[in-house]
Amino acid sequence: MSSPAQSPLVVPSLLPYYSLLLLSVVMCSSAGPVFALLSTVPPFLKAGYRLTFQSLFQLIPWMFSNPAPPSVYPACVPYLLLAGFMLGTHFCTWVYSIDHTTLSHSLLFVSMHPIILNFYYHLRSKLWGERRPSSLETIGSIVGVAGAAVMMADVGSDESGAQSPTLWGDFVAFLGAVAMSIYLLVGERFRGEKGGWDLWTYIEPVTVIATLTCWVYSFLLEEQSVKMFCLDEDCVFGCFKGDRLWYSIYLGVAAGIGGHAGLNFLLKFLSTQIIGTALLAEPVVGSIIGYALDVQGVPGLWTWIGGGVLMVGLWLTIKGGDRSESPGEGEGCRS
Repeated sequence: MSSPAQSPLVVPSLLPYYSLLLLSVVMCSSAGPVFALLSTVPPFLKAGYRLTFQSLFQLIPWMFSNPAPPSVYPACVPYLLLAGFMLGTHFCTWVYSIDHTTLSHSLLFVSMHPIILNFYYHLRSKLWGERRPSSLETIGSIVGVAGAAVMMADVGSDESGAQSPTLWGDFVAFLGAVAMSIYLLVGERFRGEKGGWDLWTYIEPVTVIATLTCWVYSFLLEEQSVKMFCLDEDCVFGCFKGDRLWYSIYLGVAAGIGGHAGLNFLLKFLSTQIIGTALLAEPVVGSIIGYALDVQGVPGLWTWIGGGVLMVGLWLTIKGGDRSESPGEGEGCRS
């Protein structure tokens, strides 16, 4: 008597997750060009516009998320505040750099956080004897720094009549990458095995704190005075009027939730290396969108060469080690 035929093993298709990854990368990449379209709004205020709408639209999923136990908050609140401050600082420095260098340079330099983290893990291995980054990670970091140095040759050149690359703008974009590196390190306490916080439970308070951080930067550091209760372009609530409303909604919902929250969601289904590698397309896609919207000229020769070398370095750094398994500091924010 023949045995019953066994049903074939069903393997869940990853196509929906890769499709969402593609959409999230495009949405993230579109943020820079849309920020550039808000040319009359002060830079720190623009960053606040995006985060304001992201935090507003995240309220609904946050209300239905699994709250963290009250017992963890005394230990975790300082790290939530630090994460929010660093996220706000990241957006403020990045958006400021868009107004002071080319979009392509801004996107490339703000994407250097894998290289910065590599140097940080090297420092930790020297000071506390923890695992050193792999040789491939280190080579990638060196290649990436070399690419960034090559891009400097285009500083002061004219990119088809658009904003020219500047050393100051590139440096501020790099500071945005430093802030993002710290934000990711702090986030290890909340997301992943050490923290286990629900996605919305974590990102909503962090986004609110980041929004407040942008407002503080606006009042203290903007070149023009910023007002609070009005709807003009130099006002905190100016994002609720005219074209600024629609640009801000797009930045908060599409780039913020669809882009960055979507990538956080995908970490459950795709490896950090896959997502990190996909994000290397952000400077290219963002520059193409910027060119289509007439906020980015054709990059200079050294930007093409150095940017290509930088992206190779970033790819080697990501491929050399999965940072999701990297040691974190402290015990995480669990009950």
